[in-house]
Amino acid sequence: MTTKELQEKLEKENKFDKVWNYFICVFVIIGGPYFLIRIITLDNWEQSPLEFKIFFFMLVAFFVGLGVFGFWRIPLAYKLIEIKTELNQKQNSEIITKLPNTLRMKLKESENNYSKYLFQDRFWDKKTVHLLAENDKILINVQTRDYDGGGGFLDFGRAKRGVRIISNEIKKAAHNNDLS
Repeated sequence: MTTKELQEKLEKENKFDKVWNYFICVFVIIGGPYFLIRIITLDNWEQSPLEFKIFFFMLVAFFVGLGVFGFWRIPLAYKLIEIKTELNQKQNSEIITKLPNTLRMKLKESENNYSKYLFQDRFWDKKTVHLLAENDKILINVQTRDYDGGGGFLDFGRAKRGVRIISNEIKKAAHNNDLS
């Protein structure tokens, strides 16, 4: 499998999640100002206390900011991260196949230089891990999974933590050229 094929696979596998997350972002961005206009046009808005008005404006700003954050964050969920190893493709493939021995990972799919795992770290967060071995590097993509198997863009850094844990193991194995 090539880098381009893996990127296309990620896009295809997660198409519904991606569309759903963008829909939520649009809804939140449009919904915030809509409710602001609805509240402001009420007859008793002028008599409302200042604290209520400030709170409501902050709430609307939060939801609009969350929607904008989603538009920025969603494409990053499908980004491939490169880990330099200075090993050939065969050695990198061996490192990938030995990863479940050191981490709590369960193999879901494997094909030549590509492997897909289900990874559960110490906080019982489930993540889908895509690993691709190439010359001089291993490409990694980690996506958090909800209880129903879907993924969201608000993962509070869990995917990044998963990338850090796995990449540290890969770097250690590449340095030692052995994962046992």
